This record gives sequence, C-alpha cells and structure tokens, in this order.
Amino acid sequence: MQHEQDALELLPRLENLVAGRDFDPSAAIGIVRVVCTDYAASTLGPHLLPRLLRAAPKLEVRFEPRGDDSYTDLEQDRADIVLSVLRPAAPLRWERLFTDDVICVVDHDHPVRDRFSLAEYVAARHLVIALIQQEQPLIERWLQALGHSRTAAVRVAHFSSAFAVLPGTPLVATIPRRLAEQRAATNPRMRLVEAPEEFDAFPYGMAWHTRLDTDPMHSWLRHMLRAAATDLTSRRPKPAG
Repeated sequence: MQHEQDALELLPRLENLVAGRDFDPSAAIGIVRVVCTDYAASTLGPHLLPRLLRAAPKLEVRFEPRGDDSYTDLEQDRADIVLSVLRPAAPLRWERLFTDDVICVVDHDHPVRDRFSLAEYVAARHLVIALIQQEQPLIERWLQALGHSRTAAVRVAHFSSAFAVLPGTPLVATIPRRLAEQRAATNPRMRLVEAPEEFDAFPYGMAWHTRLDTDPMHSWLRHMLRAAATDLTSRRPKPAG
C-alpha cells in the first residue's frame, strides 16, 4: 500500500516533466519529505515552513528523523531532501545553505567559565547527541584528527533531549551555536561556554538525488530552502572561522 501511495504522489510530478509544464505551488498536492535532525527543524524550520505553507497550502510537509540510512532514502526515492553537515557521494548532490559553529552547554555551576581548553574538554564527561551510529560524527572527526577522543557518560537521540537532561549534571554537551543560543542562553539553569579553539566552523547543507535536478517541484523546494537559509543568517552575525 505504501508503494502505491508513493507512486500516486509521484505521478503529477512525472506528468509535469513530460508535458514541460511549470510548477504551480498553489495547486500542488502530495507530501514533501525533509530528513533532518531537530537542530535543522528548530533553526531552519521557522524560516522555511511559513514560506512553504503560504505558497503551497495543499502540500503536507514532513520533517523525518535523520538516521544511518538517510542518504539511501534519497537514492531509493523515500525522501526529497536531506539536511546535513555530511557531504554524500555521487550520484547525490550537496549544496551549502549556511555556516555554523559549536559551543558547549553546561550546568550553571560548572567550574569552566569562559572557554574549554582542549585538555579540559577531553578530560570532561560528555552528553553526546547520538545522531549517526551513536555518535556526533563532526565532533568525533575533529577529535580524531587532533589525536584525541572523549568519554560519553550519557547519549541521547535528540538535541532537545540534551537541553532537558543536562541541568544538575557535570556533563558537557556540544551543540551547534544557533540552536544553543536559541534554547540555552536564556535558561538560568544552563550556561554557554566556548568550545576548544581547535574546533572549526562548519557548513550545513541540503542533499538530493541528481535525477531531481530539473524536477520543477524539487527546484522550487530547493529555492525555498535557500530563501529560508538567507533569512536565518540575516538575523545574526555569521560565526567566526
């Protein structure tokens, strides 16, 4: 039944391609599947959804969780877009939407105040957001390149869970700055502490399959994501690096 439903949703798109018609979002029906973490949903989502729903009120937008096989979902047409820091291999495409960096979130009484040195960071016990294969791949890759690793005391599936369980513990959560400033900066139970200076800024982007390069609906969706990212980055200074 699911395969039949997916095929029905794809038919109008195929008909438009064959007929050479332009995409009319106001008349579009079906489902748009955006695979991402709660970081992207919380930061980019508020700039994306109002645009999508105003322009295409009959579409259903699904934010679906990022997983180990998200890029396989693109290849097998189970997703339209994956939002990720990880660049996929061909035949998938990846385009940068914005840049962010990371910051550490700690309990208000944590002894480190302004910035973690790399030695302090490695010596700490960490609250890890288990995004892919129980790790935060970007953080683990940076540490590995520096010849270090970190000790995970707690692993949670979502960034939002990290903010909920961290207060009252000695743990360190490493969170993209845009989300940390949104969720923790005004919470008196938590503080933001700069991450080790060895950690870099990182590009965050969208990935899709090359077969959708000229798809009118997908081209429109990518345009909407670019506009949302422009709005997001215009609201605050870009991170250094």
